[in-house]
This record gives sequence, structure tokens and C-alpha cells, in this order.
Amino acid sequence: MAVYRFEDFELYPSERQLHCRRRVVSISPKEFAALLLFVRNAERLLRRDELIDALWPDTFVSDANLTNVIVGLRKVLGREAIQTVSKFGYRFTMRVLGEASAAASGPAIDAMHGHRADAPSTGDIGKHLAKLLSTPSIGGAERLSALLRFIVDETLSGRQAQLKEARIGLEVFRRKADAYDPSFDPIVRVQMGRLRAKLRAYYCGPGAADRIRIDVPVGSYVPTFSAVEASAPAGLPTVAIDPAAEERRVAVLPIINMSAGDENHYFCDGLTEELINQLARVPRLRVVARTSSFQFRDAARDIREVGRLLDATQILEGSVRRSGTRLRVTVQLINVADGCHVWSERYDSELGDVFTIHEQIARAVQHSLQRDVPRTSESPSTRWRPRGIEAYNEYLLGRFQWKKRTEEGLRTARDHFARAAELDPTFARAVSGIADCYLLLAMSAAEAPQICMPKAAEAARQALRLDATSAETHASQAAVSNCFDWDLGAAEHGYRRAIELDPSYATAFHWLGIWLQAARGYLADAVATLEQAVELDPLSPPIIADLGLVHAFAENFDAATVCFRRALSLEPYFHRPYWFLGLTHAWSGNFPAAEEALKRGLELCPGAAFRSRLLGALGFAYGRWGKKPLADGIKRELEKIRESSYVPSFELAQIETGLGNYAGALACLEHGIVHRDSYAIFLRSWNSFAPLRPLPRFQALLTQIGLETAASALLP
Repeated sequence: MAVYRFEDFELYPSERQLHCRRRVVSISPKEFAALLLFVRNAERLLRRDELIDALWPDTFVSDANLTNVIVGLRKVLGREAIQTVSKFGYRFTMRVLGEASAAASGPAIDAMHGHRADAPSTGDIGKHLAKLLSTPSIGGAERLSALLRFIVDETLSGRQAQLKEARIGLEVFRRKADAYDPSFDPIVRVQMGRLRAKLRAYYCGPGAADRIRIDVPVGSYVPTFSAVEASAPAGLPTVAIDPAAEERRVAVLPIINMSAGDENHYFCDGLTEELINQLARVPRLRVVARTSSFQFRDAARDIREVGRLLDATQILEGSVRRSGTRLRVTVQLINVADGCHVWSERYDSELGDVFTIHEQIARAVQHSLQRDVPRTSESPSTRWRPRGIEAYNEYLLGRFQWKKRTEEGLRTARDHFARAAELDPTFARAVSGIADCYLLLAMSAAEAPQICMPKAAEAARQALRLDATSAETHASQAAVSNCFDWDLGAAEHGYRRAIELDPSYATAFHWLGIWLQAARGYLADAVATLEQAVELDPLSPPIIADLGLVHAFAENFDAATVCFRRALSLEPYFHRPYWFLGLTHAWSGNFPAAEEALKRGLELCPGAAFRSRLLGALGFAYGRWGKKPLADGIKRELEKIRESSYVPSFELAQIETGLGNYAGALACLEHGIVHRDSYAIFLRSWNSFAPLRPLPRFQALLTQIGLETAASALLP
């Protein structure tokens, strides 16, 4: 069996395992793949672009993903194991014994190349570009065709050195210079990945016989041009390529309440969310998530600016006038590029017919955008609609309260959902809403997980029995498996199933990235997944803040701070970015800034939900700062709160770690594990506990949660 030995480590490629002193060391699949590349190329300098190309062969990713992998390996091997060569790449410095010497003499990383003939001329490249731009898959996609044209023209003009992410975002995707930051806006990376996929599909299909190829290597924005021998003889069948459906990206703006009173706001919000849910189920149509759309609830609307901010090609907006049981709903679909109305309609009906209105609008939009899209055999509204309007009203009131994400809002929402389920026991979304309330009450530390999570699990199971096609319910069930049962395999399956059912469901990407991948220490994968969530929900402060937290886990503190500032620019009174910003400052040693951020977060968090978590972070910062009396004061405050309400042991453990009382911290964590503390899932990644990581008692806790063996379980 092949094995590579370096210092106290042994790497077994066939078994996909890393051992240290005969114990299995848990690393992510990407970290294992990177380490294998390093040992097979010991002492050879590996360029950043070839590492990225090998680790993410079919995906366009940012340099931050590779940085996170390197940080993860250094945490296991030691900081000196991998040397950074500025502006070039990395070198593995450990002496390797085993098969590495034979591998090192050969090529570092396999690559696929065509049989090159003479380099094509500028004129031939221009003709081939025009051919590509006439195809449905690329030319039919406005943003992809603009991107391809721009990078090819710039390269042919000798300006390839200027093809940087920021410039492409500004000039191709019309981002505003004073607001665009590529570190949290992934538009260029996402679109470049799609362009590469479209080019591959074209050359494997209708373009298989083309003698000129345009490619964009992973890790670069500069295209390459080559002349190749025709790879498909005349008459060979080719693969058909669907039009660029991802360019059909619709945002549903909050429906405006035109009724006399404000009491109908919940109904308008409900109608908006129903339309988002309906359209999200249309095949080959992408829909901007509700969190981003609702940023424009009370704002003046410039359709072109809204479309730019949401990266949408069409906007659906409308209004509702309600009088007694009569409804008048007016909606219009607007093309962002020119501001023209694609379609407009007015619906007059009784309140009880609102479900029919939902379906009529969704089908009208589908018909206007994608006339060739096949309809599903069964309408989603048939499966999801309640039996009566009273249950539906209770459900809408519940969602209205749930979105506030406050302790009072969650408890009120739970009561509304329960009444809706009582009125209609078959109403799956109401039962799923109950699960969501209990889930967030536990994660926010408003209630003990041992009380909330079993109720969340039971409600999610009941909702799935009523409707197994619900992405939301699959995600809720996965979250319980993730953060309470610690069944990480079941959690991943549930998140993936939710994404399969609804590829536009940003929450499934969000929870997969933060609660599963980041918790396991798969930080590069977590960043990539959360960037997908940001693409689907680009103005969501919680998702952007959690993306920053993952960067902080990887000690990429500058990128983390950018994300927190962005989240606060969207929601200045949101406590979570201040919480994470304070932790980031504490982890990087800037304790005055940590104190300022955490105190501001506490001002914005008056209820029990999340307050103990902010206090735990502040106590940790004081302990690390050397201000023991202040840290002890925070600890006493939490113990006082614990007399009447739930306080996670996780937070007391943070304070003890900051004070240097590692035995006390471990005792608190062991208590938290017994009582299923929701944030125990983050033990491996939460940098407050970095001093505890080498200790056997801490390693035993990771094993109890399933984190120690997580990497081996996921390896192919």
C-alpha cells in the first residue's frame, strides 16, 4: 500500500487518510486533495492557478477558497509546513519519504490539451467569436455574451493584464464603483463559471468539429485561443444544448398595499411570498429570494437599479386593493434592460379564490418568459393550498411574525402556525412553520435545545408526511439532524434534497454552508456554498454575515470584516454582524474594537434571543484582553440569567477559555454536549477554542459530535 511519510505524519492515498502518530487526523476532502498534490510535488513550487485548476476543475472559484484550504492544512501540519511565495504560489517544506520522489519527477498536475496546430490568427478568432455569439446557449444569454465579448476583445487588444475581477464587475455587469466589492459580490466568479460550462458544452456538442477553441482557464479571467484538429467527423450526432435558462432570473418585489388600512400588509407580504414560491418551482427559471426582494418594500423603485442590485433580468411588481372579501390584484412584468412592460394583468375575485390568482400569475409569467417550458403534471398550489381562507390567513400572520426573527416574533408566529394547522391538519406549510419557529428558538438560545429541537423534528416529520416535495421542510429536518442529532450524513442528504427540489431556495445553501460545511472545518467548500446563497439572495444580511463568519474561521479577517460592513449597510440595526465583527476583532487581537462592536450588538438585542451569545463573546474578549474583573462580571451576569432562563454552556466555556481556565472551559463544554447545546456543532471551527484543540478531552468532545471523523466519512 502506497504511503507518504513526513515528520510525524503518514498519508495513505488509497484509503484517503492522514495519520499522525498512528491516529487518524480529520481533514476535509479538498484539504486532502491539496496535501496529496503537495507531497507528490515535494519542494517544488506550485502555482496558485494550477492548484485551483486541480482542486476545482469544473468550477470558477476565488483565491479565498484556496487560501482557506491552505489555512486548514497549516492548522494541522504547522504554519511552516507550507511556504507562501508572494504573488506566485506555495511550496511544501517537509521532507517526504515514500513514492513522492517518483511522482515529483513527472508532471505536477495532469491537464487535458487538444492536439494543437498553428495558433489562430486574430481574424479567425474574431470569426469564431461571432459564431459563438450566434448560438442559443451563449448568444441567447445577454450577460454571458457580453462577458465573452469583453474578455476576448480586451485580450486581442493587448489589455489582458487589466482583466481583473473588479474591472469586469464594473464594466460588464455595471456594478457601481462606490458600492462594488468583489470579496462579497460573487457576480463575476459565478458568471465566469457559467461561461466556462457553456463553452465546454458547446465544444462537446455542436462545436465539436470547430478548429478554433476559446477557453478561460480556472483561476484566470484571460481567455486562451488554440487551433485544434477536428475531433468529430462530419455527420456525427452532437449533443443538443438548451438555451441559457439561467439568464431567466426574476425578482418579485413586495406587493404594494393599496387598501385603506395597514392591517393588510401581512396579506400583501404573503401574496409576494406565494408568487416567489410558485415561480421557484417553474423549471429552468431562477427567482431571487424573498429577503433580497423585501429590501425594497418601502423604497422608491427605479426598476433598472433594482434589477442591477438583484442581478435580475425581469421584475414582477404589483398592488392589492382589498375591500371586505373582494380583491383586486394588479401585476406587471417589466424587462430590466429597457424598462418596458413584458406583460400586465388585473385580477378581480373573492378572497377565497386567492390561490387561483397565485397560479394564474405564475403561469402567465412562465408563458411570457419561457413559452417552451413544459408545465408540471400537478400544480404546486394544489398540494400546498389550505382547505379554507381562515387557515391561510393564520399562516400569513405567522410568516409575517416569523420574519422579524425576534423572540417575541417567533413565539407569536408559532401560535399562528399552530392555529392554522388546527384549522386544517393537512396544511403542510403551517406545520413546517411550527418546525421553523422551534428551530430558531433553539439556535438563538431563547429556549433550551432539549425542549425545542424534538418539537421541531416532530413538526418537520409531520410536514414531510403531508408533502414530501417541500424543500423548506427537508431543510428544516436537515437542520435538526445537523445541530441537535449530530447526524451529519442525514443532514447533508436533507440539504441536498432540498436544493434538488428547489434550486432557488437560498436557505438550503445557507444552512448547508454555515451549519454543516463550516462546522466540519470544510471552509473552502463553505465559502463556495455561501457564495451560491448570496447569488440567490444578494441582499440578505444574515447570509452575508455568515459568509463573513466563515472567513473569520479561516482567519481571513479582512474579507470577514468586509462582509460584516456590507451586512450592516443593508440592515444597520441588525445585531448579528456586530456579534461576528466583535468575535473577529477578538480573534485577531484588536480587543478595544471587539468591545465596541459587541456592546453595540447588545444594545440592538434586548430580548433573550442571542443576548447570551453576545455576552459570551464579550466575556471571552475581556478575558483575552487581560481584564479579568470585567470577564468575571459577564460570567456572573450569565449565571444570574441562568436562574430564570436558558443560557448555553458554550458561552460560559468561551469566557473560561479567554481567562485561560482550560479545565473549566472543558467542563462547561462537556455539560453543553450532554444538554445538546446547538452551537456545539461549531466546536471545531470556533476560534475561541483554539487553545483547547490539542487537548485529548477536547478531541473526545469532537468525536462525540461526529466532527473528528467527518472528513473520512465524506471522502469518495
